[in-house]
Amino acid sequence: MLFGRRPRKLANILQPRGILCVLLGFFLGCVFTMTTIRRFTEWRVLDATVSPIELPMSKLSKQELLLPELLSVSLSPNAASVNLASKTETSIRILCMILTTPNDHAVKARAVKQTWASRCDDYFFVSSENDTQLPAYGRFFTTDNYFSDNSWMYSREASVRGDLQLTLLICAWLRSLCGLPLLAAVSTENRNQLWDKTKFGVIYAATQYGRQFDYLFKADDDTYAIMENLRKMLEEHPKKQSIIMGRRFKPFVQQGYPSGGAGYVISRMGVDKIAHGMLTEQKCGIFAHTWTEDVRMGQCAEAVGVTMVDSLDAEGLERFHPFPAFAMFNLDENNPANWLTLFNYHKLLVGRRCCSNYSITFHYIKPPEMFTYDFLLYHMHTVFNKEQHDLPEK
Repeated sequence: MLFGRRPRKLANILQPRGILCVLLGFFLGCVFTMTTIRRFTEWRVLDATVSPIELPMSKLSKQELLLPELLSVSLSPNAASVNLASKTETSIRILCMILTTPNDHAVKARAVKQTWASRCDDYFFVSSENDTQLPAYGRFFTTDNYFSDNSWMYSREASVRGDLQLTLLICAWLRSLCGLPLLAAVSTENRNQLWDKTKFGVIYAATQYGRQFDYLFKADDDTYAIMENLRKMLEEHPKKQSIIMGRRFKPFVQQGYPSGGAGYVISRMGVDKIAHGMLTEQKCGIFAHTWTEDVRMGQCAEAVGVTMVDSLDAEGLERFHPFPAFAMFNLDENNPANWLTLFNYHKLLVGRRCCSNYSITFHYIKPPEMFTYDFLLYHMHTVFNKEQHDLPEK
């Protein structure tokens, strides 16, 4: 009798009602488990309105402790910069994407927000935690939002791997049912997640902003950018082409790749192709986790047909810089230990010719220096420019 009951129980389970109960039990178990996990791993969202002086001292350098007054200052740019910006803002729309970390929301990210990011047409930060005050995004949930403007994903040209796209849709639906984010930038915060953050940001821009921008500008939270000069450079190129521009490096990628720290800009058509490649193209490092996001971006751009275009000015001088201005002026081109000499796509120029008069970015800029750059560029006047009409005749 004992052995005779087992087939009967198994037969009952295999009935439609039994199968439904098993599936329902599995689903409820999944929901319960994920809810419990989320409760114990709930994200802490930094309040970006907190003064940096109130944060743990270990997170701040002595130089950054001078920031509270700077972070509360709001100065208007001089008339010249306003006039130049107004001429180009209407024709070229730039969406800025800045990579940051939760520990840097309150100081470094805020410094970017209160200086050059305010001159983007729109901007967002990519972090491992959401922060509505910046805003910073590290994950989003609803399939409605994610696929709201995803026509590029289903176009005839893009449907190279429809089976993988279908898999992504199913996985997204299941993750949503279980209370997990549809797309997350990183699982843990560390330097080896830079490529993950970049992939998240590009896909987020393509799906959430759609056709609301002409170019996507990627930067770090220690990059300083002069947006007027970026717009001036982009005016030299037609909008409707697939291009990527930045400080051009030569190793690893045949057409070169843009320095990540110096920032780079991608046309909207290029963003669409790269975003699709990040979901379907193995050469785009779908499952890669690495800090060399600039090399990966160059490889992905080349794989999906996005052209790396030179960013030199009319005199052949560089506009994107991987170091601060003082470091660029003091480079030694003959030093074999200078990796920039080996990596730079073009011959490295030093001294005054290191940098274009229309330079766009500098890297490794600390928050106090960022406010200094901003003051010198947008708020300080010289007698020659400001008061020339008031000077007495000789």
